Amino acid sequence: MSETNVEATQPAEARPEAQSHGEAPHWSDRAWQRLRQARIIGLLMVLSGAVAFVMGNTLSSMLSSLLANGGLTLLIAGLVVIAAAMRTHGISPAQLFAPASIVNPRMWFVLLWGAGIALVVMLNTAEPSETTEQILMLIVSTPLMVVGGLWILRWLGGQLSRQWPQDLATATLVSLQWVPAWTVIWAGVWGLISTVAALVIEAAPVLLLAFLSGASFNAVSRTQLSPYESLMRVLHNPVLLVLTFLGAVVVAPIIEEAAKALGLRWLRPWIKHPSSGWLLGLAAGLGFGMLEGAFNLDSTSNWLVGGWVRLAALLLHGLATSLTGLGYARYLQSNRRSDLWRGYRRAVIMHGVWNASAIGLGAIAGTAFLSRSLLLTCAGALAVVGLIVFMVLLIRRVSKAGVQTSIQEDFQQTGVPLPIEWKPMRFNLGWRLVGNRPVYAATEAASTPDSGAPQPPDDFTV
Repeated sequence: MSETNVEATQPAEARPEAQSHGEAPHWSDRAWQRLRQARIIGLLMVLSGAVAFVMGNTLSSMLSSLLANGGLTLLIAGLVVIAAAMRTHGISPAQLFAPASIVNPRMWFVLLWGAGIALVVMLNTAEPSETTEQILMLIVSTPLMVVGGLWILRWLGGQLSRQWPQDLATATLVSLQWVPAWTVIWAGVWGLISTVAALVIEAAPVLLLAFLSGASFNAVSRTQLSPYESLMRVLHNPVLLVLTFLGAVVVAPIIEEAAKALGLRWLRPWIKHPSSGWLLGLAAGLGFGMLEGAFNLDSTSNWLVGGWVRLAALLLHGLATSLTGLGYARYLQSNRRSDLWRGYRRAVIMHGVWNASAIGLGAIAGTAFLSRSLLLTCAGALAVVGLIVFMVLLIRRVSKAGVQTSIQEDFQQTGVPLPIEWKPMRFNLGWRLVGNRPVYAATEAASTPDSGAPQPPDDFTV
């Protein structure tokens, strides 16, 4: 996506004196053209999405439901492209990303979540049509996911900045090199657009099988099931349960992680350090999670707990793609494609493990509820608590290992030893998923690879 959006001028072409006096930021003529094209493309996406949404609401079938939801997805993505182009227009190409305070996005997330609760109460009282309910909920859920993504981006970026060694002896040799701010913006935009591509690829086999089997699309109601109704339907159908598990744990991670990471190919001139690959991968994953999360919260039945659940899923999407970003940065250093594939494989594994845990949560809770047995209910409650603890630890350890391996590999790239104050966390599942091991100051010189690229453990297992 970034290839068709903007192209920053090289430092030699910029006019520092103009920027220092607050004048308009200087972009190349080609970059201005790309920004204009991006706005036009965004407008076409909005118009096409609106037409598809209107057409989808004229019929009552599964196919029209897909068309209507696809139209809304395209409309929102187009609005984001226009907003990103306008935001990029107003910043300097040389302006670097720098994490700001998380206070504002955190505050807005809580306020929007509270506004959503008020809207849910109002809609349950008024009982509007499903289409009206979906549109009103999307008006709240979309900005909720955007500020949630910004909250996560600032938090993890701040972790990278705070944990960066500040030893005076090495500070002048190894400093944290942030990427240009516009690359983070467009990495997120690509991630959001890749949601559309992933949904099309995932839905295509289902539609093809339905068509070949002679199923009538007009015979299928477009009424959406609540999460409880969907869970009960899956639990009462073993074949559907197996297909749901395979689709969520195997197929979806493979498709979604590939779609999210594809945009990194066009941002490679700015992936000069492992930390850059990690950050841009994180932004792409967050972009994907924003749009997916917004549509998971487009009904009143999902909002109360779902808002915070989708925040956790948003973090999962960002962290998973950051693993591919790390792998891509390693590949650009070593010219070994195996580094890229290892990063992608780890992203798929993490995504699949998370989805399996989420399905396990629902299945265990639903089974315990249906059993009406005190013993099974207590066992199910313990299993649910255990899965929640595992998911929290998974997120915590991968986020911390991602930050720390970015720091270690940036230092290794320059050949400068880490300062004696460097204290990474112990080796655990998080380190396995990022494909590295903690490096301690006393052993850093002996463990630094000769090629300057990190050497992920060959015995990777989860």
